[in-house]
Amino acid sequence: MCNELQRLVNKYDELKKYYKGKRSDFKEETCKIDFINPFFRLLGWDIENTKGLEPHLREVIYEQNLRGTGRSDYTMTLSGVPVYFVEAKKPDVDITTDPEPAFQIRRYGWSANLKISVLTNFEYLIIYDTTIPPVEKDNCDVAILRKYHYKEYNDKYEEIYKLLSRETVYCGNFEKVLIETFGSNEQKGLKLPVDEYFLKQINTWRLQLGNYLYKEKKFPLEIINDVVQRFINQIIFLRICEDRNLPLYHALSKVIEDESILIDEMNKLFKEADKRYNAGLFSGKHIVFDLNSDIIKNIVETLYFPKSPYEFKFIKPNLLGRIYELFLTESLILDGCGNLVLYNKVKRKDRDVNRDIVTTPVEIVKYMVNKSLDELCQNKTPKEIFNLKIADIACGSGIFLIEVFEYLVRYCVNWYKNNDKNHLIVTQDGDFKLPIEDKKMILRSCIFGIDIDAHAVEVTKFNLLLKLLDDETEPSIRNENPALPNIDSNIMLGNSLVDFDIIDYAALSQDDKDVILPFDWSLINNGKKFDLIIGNPPYVNTEDMNNLLPNEELKVYKSKYKTSYQQFDKYFLFIERGLQKIKEQGYLCYIVPNKFTKIKSGMKLRELLARNKYVVEYIDFGSAQLFTDKTIYSSILLLKKSAQSNFRYSEINNLHEWWGNPNKYNSMLISSNVLTETPWVLVPDKGKMEIINKLYLNSQKLKEVADTFNGVQTS
Repeated sequence: MCNELQRLVNKYDELKKYYKGKRSDFKEETCKIDFINPFFRLLGWDIENTKGLEPHLREVIYEQNLRGTGRSDYTMTLSGVPVYFVEAKKPDVDITTDPEPAFQIRRYGWSANLKISVLTNFEYLIIYDTTIPPVEKDNCDVAILRKYHYKEYNDKYEEIYKLLSRETVYCGNFEKVLIETFGSNEQKGLKLPVDEYFLKQINTWRLQLGNYLYKEKKFPLEIINDVVQRFINQIIFLRICEDRNLPLYHALSKVIEDESILIDEMNKLFKEADKRYNAGLFSGKHIVFDLNSDIIKNIVETLYFPKSPYEFKFIKPNLLGRIYELFLTESLILDGCGNLVLYNKVKRKDRDVNRDIVTTPVEIVKYMVNKSLDELCQNKTPKEIFNLKIADIACGSGIFLIEVFEYLVRYCVNWYKNNDKNHLIVTQDGDFKLPIEDKKMILRSCIFGIDIDAHAVEVTKFNLLLKLLDDETEPSIRNENPALPNIDSNIMLGNSLVDFDIIDYAALSQDDKDVILPFDWSLINNGKKFDLIIGNPPYVNTEDMNNLLPNEELKVYKSKYKTSYQQFDKYFLFIERGLQKIKEQGYLCYIVPNKFTKIKSGMKLRELLARNKYVVEYIDFGSAQLFTDKTIYSSILLLKKSAQSNFRYSEINNLHEWWGNPNKYNSMLISSNVLTETPWVLVPDKGKMEIINKLYLNSQKLKEVADTFNGVQTS
């Protein structure tokens, strides 16, 4: 391997003067083909997709011969999930002194929330830390982690291979290697990833807007959170549309040029956006007239270069979803000095018991969606796909629904490629995409969500509409009027565990009505059941529910749900409710703590699943931690509402390795008869599993042959 690298280095060395000469016509694309592509092939990457993987699973997304796309030249992925970018330049661009290429790749990588990204003209290969926000005045040396000259490539091949190779990424060691080599991200210093940075900026706007409306315009506190979030959503939506060259009355930057007419121009922009997109984002009364020009101008300016480090093309809806998950943990309240401040519901004792905020890793979301929908969509035509009904009944920011939407769009594209290619639109890079009319049909007909948090409902709608506009251009939506559907009847507010049939609503106090928010299931999907319910339901233990929920709500849980046994957790109820709301032969897929399989309070839930033989797949992540800043022992539970003779079981101890090499982990096909209401004892080893089965077959419960009692307790 190093001999091949040495030959590449020698070839460059021989012709370097030509490549860098003033009259040289050696182009960037030629540099990529002759040197950069072979270099990364030596690191194990399948640049040209010789394995024939589908676009969403390719190891490398390679922008060949495309200029002005606003994307990096290479995206190195872990089964389609971006890991790092590579930006290529031709050799006569001095990437060691010219700050522009460094700023470009850092901006790309930072906006996509990546740990590192790479800049190379082959003569040099530079690895940048892209957790540090890029600033226009930065020189080339800011955020450099490693810089290699081409004459060092052979001697330092092992080091480069360890950092950037496909093997490191697909063995699940990438982040571990980065920490071992460069130190932990917790030693932050200048580091501030895009999600934290964007959230910090949004919260600054919230405080500015909230305090102005409260103090100057005398807005009541109870509506300020709503109107402020709505205004911020509108501004971000317009800015993202602008960056994608989608039609707008004016760019936001143009609106703020003349402060004397800024308010009127912003109002015109909002009205035109309402006419053009008509998705409820801009309908109703705006707070533009209640704000002063300075506040609006300040917010808009921070969304543009040079004040903004964002490259909005890389801020995808799923990343925005993660940002909004954090956003939902905080709200504006009045402090003792008469100022509005941000109040963190999770860190305080009286936190929101309807949501224990965790951001589900994108690999987990993709796996759950792929696994569920592979089963559900098999051999269906697009017309049949349009009839599927899929819901997340605790949808949060909508990250599962975004992934479901993306899957269904991709499925239809692949179907038409094989059956009716003329139905599709050819993209700039020669691929195909679905007409926006079909995408709107999928969103309106197939995607549903419920959440008890009104802000979460708005965020989910916002994120889904942004996702709908992915890959759209001005020509592709020119004749679409309105460009976006109204999805108010798809994504709805309410408590999916409490409906009007199981609570005496008239007897509730107004405060209890406002907190419990019973949901009318007849209003969503015409009151019909779903083909799939998917998501990450709230995890809330009995103690927190006893302390923080209204008594009437807790009574419903204890009297109406069979799984509310002893010290039950709220996610038990979501599994039971999900099963109630899916069709016969329908699917339910949740990521939940794995303790329900062992603890005494999980007995009724285990009994429900085992007696009906609902389990299709159970994946136990053991002690592997999937969530940042949370200690949760997780599992994925895939159920089907029909009796299964067998189920598939896996134990996973490394998320990234599993996602990159799912076949490396043995999964066992186990008889459903093994599962009972007793604790589940499962191992991914056939021999051991047979022994366990025999033990259970001939065993007696201890209570049948002996009396048990507590011994002397010393503390």
